[in-house]
Amino acid sequence: MLKVIIAIVVLILVLLIGYFIRNYIIISKVSRKNGGIDNYSLSAKYSSIDENQKEDFIIEQYYKEGKIFQILKNLNGDQILVSLYNEDNNEYMYVIPDTLSGGFYETETSIKLKPFLEYENNLKKIESAISSKISTEYVDGQKCYVISYSNKFKDIVSAEDGRILKRIDDCYVSEFKDVAFEKVKDSDVIIQNIEKYNLIEGRKIENGMK
Repeated sequence: MLKVIIAIVVLILVLLIGYFIRNYIIISKVSRKNGGIDNYSLSAKYSSIDENQKEDFIIEQYYKEGKIFQILKNLNGDQILVSLYNEDNNEYMYVIPDTLSGGFYETETSIKLKPFLEYENNLKKIESAISSKISTEYVDGQKCYVISYSNKFKDIVSAEDGRILKRIDDCYVSEFKDVAFEKVKDSDVIIQNIEKYNLIEGRKIENGMK
């Protein structure tokens, strides 16, 4: 009886170790080093999970050497908010085209959309390999890995090149498209015609949108 129990325990350990190794190999294959890409653009469509409170929108992002330029649009293509965040000095600037208003302030918080999963070091990869559930599925004929962090949070990434195709959280399903690398110019990461906006220092977005 004891031998049977030991055999079962050993089998479980072997399966767990195999599960961890598989997850670690997949995560290492599809991820990138944190901050390793400094020139790219993408578009992300956000669809609200709550059908009773539809707040669908699109974010176009251009990133170049520490500058994050984003355009928030509705599904009709109308610009709602245009923003620029400088990672070097933590300055955030935004304008609202409809009201010709805006503001700027310092903050360490930014929403930076990334085309790949990024980890600071191998320890973070190990933590993710242990805590995540990874399965395989095909999206539009393309092999993908579904990396689930909980019941509500998951990433769907391309098995071929590791690009994030879809991200699901407790509020939105976001689809990443039009990813391009090394094509963003300096002129793509500035707010055009900034002089026509009434910018107020310290005015936060939640106040500026009112």
